[in-house]
Amino acid sequence: MSRESTITDLRAQARQLEAKKRDIDKQVEAVYTTLRVFEQNGEVHKSRGSSYAQELTNAMYDILVTERPLHRSIIFERVQDRGIHVGGQKPVNTIGTYLSIDERFRNVGKGTWTLRVEPQAMPEPDIGANADETAQHTEPIPH
Repeated sequence: MSRESTITDLRAQARQLEAKKRDIDKQVEAVYTTLRVFEQNGEVHKSRGSSYAQELTNAMYDILVTERPLHRSIIFERVQDRGIHVGGQKPVNTIGTYLSIDERFRNVGKGTWTLRVEPQAMPEPDIGANADETAQHTEPIPH
């Protein structure tokens, strides 16, 4: 192996390790963000246990039902539009933390989230089928 190819290989290896390091740094920051969120709420739950967490994650779910996929910064804006305060030093990261710990959400890359499973559609009621039956059982309104 020549000196030049060794240098090239070492540079490539260094770039790969730097990329892995950045990913690890992001994961560490996510863990610390999660820890801060739970410490601020005074509860340590892995599920949607607290009422604040439930309100926040349910709002994010409702937002993603109507519009998806969305970046966590847009989800944050939509949550704020609903009047829900998001805590933390970096509230957008708090949103990402809650999205990552709730099994209803799936990260599709680069801070963009969607629903893990499509919501079940409610069947439309068959108004015509029940209209005759309802008319037979309805008492006239006295005048």
